[in-house]
Amino acid sequence: MQDLSIRRLGGNCAILIGISYIVFGVATLLDPAQNASAFWQTHIQSPTLFLIASWSIVIGAILALAVVPAVAQLLETTSLGWVSWLSKIAYLGFFVTALANVQATSIDVLYSSIDPQSWLVIGCVGLWVLGVNVLALRSGKWPKPLAYIGLVVAFMYGLALTGNVFEISILFTIAAGLGGIVLGPIWYIWLGRILRN
Repeated sequence: MQDLSIRRLGGNCAILIGISYIVFGVATLLDPAQNASAFWQTHIQSPTLFLIASWSIVIGAILALAVVPAVAQLLETTSLGWVSWLSKIAYLGFFVTALANVQATSIDVLYSSIDPQSWLVIGCVGLWVLGVNVLALRSGKWPKPLAYIGLVVAFMYGLALTGNVFEISILFTIAAGLGGIVLGPIWYIWLGRILRN
């Protein structure tokens, strides 16, 4: 049985995730530590923008915990098995995203990281984005242009993960810029509008 309150809450949270991505992007671009040769020294002197960026991702990941069940409810008649599995993968990815970014606000991140190459943070969330958009494309549960944008976003997640694993920073930068700051917010905000209707 469909519960519209789940979809409306998920829709509102998806729109807020899009906004949190924009906040993250702006804060990251303006953060003087991102382009500094002495990152930690610059970061310690002016940590505000770094903290805004990290906490916007934490908040976005927590909001996503309301988006996942709303998307699952919308797509459940398409393929319940796939939707259920993808939802669990998404929960794992968003939980680790929140924890990893809380950890990133601590100096202890120098010594250990919960997800060093971002297999869970980027990989799980990217797999969910890929899966739900393929299902939506097959079922027509949301507009094809939205699904195509979602597929490009999923590709950007894959590009970012490849950049991390093989230490090719330009791949990560392209994926973060195009996927995280431009297409990600568009996809989440548009998805939010679909879920609210």
